[in-house]
Amino acid sequence: MSADLHAALQGFERRLVDHGAPIATEFRAGLPDGEIETQFAPLALPLPSELRAWWRWRNGAPLGRGARTSGDFSPLGVADAVSEYRHSRVILIGDRGEPADEPNHAWPGSFVPIVGMSYGVIACDCSHTERAPARLITWVDGMYESGTASLAEMVEWWNDAIDGGGWKPTTGPGSWITSTERLPPERRMTGLL
Repeated sequence: MSADLHAALQGFERRLVDHGAPIATEFRAGLPDGEIETQFAPLALPLPSELRAWWRWRNGAPLGRGARTSGDFSPLGVADAVSEYRHSRVILIGDRGEPADEPNHAWPGSFVPIVGMSYGVIACDCSHTERAPARLITWVDGMYESGTASLAEMVEWWNDAIDGGGWKPTTGPGSWITSTERLPPERRMTGLL
């Protein structure tokens, strides 16, 4: 699974460079597995192979520097993801946690954010060992019902969005325009594009 993701991420980065996207030069270097595991450990969640491969590739981008892909997506490093998980879940569901008999559907405890946005996060389900299904969680609506079966699939969608003209660079620093009419409706409705 991580081989598929690695290929998709390499293609994504190549597209960003080819389009002159500022984020292509702002990504932090990836981390070795041991460092990823150490930084992720406070969440006491399984670490899917795909999520490990994601942070092995790049450890997010500096926050607040305009490092964006489409709209206001900002990739999170491991430490940023752990911090965002703790902070945002408290905001969305309160500090009472999840009673065992009432799982929280606004933000299930197994979902860890990997991309921050002004209106929510893209989060991955860490209840799997290999794949890391992705979903959008917004501050207003909670978790979207549909998403991707894996991070590799989501990144392939991003690549398709760039190739099909659904995501286009602008002359502004770090900005991309989303042309929704060029994005497949079934993908657009997931909020991952």
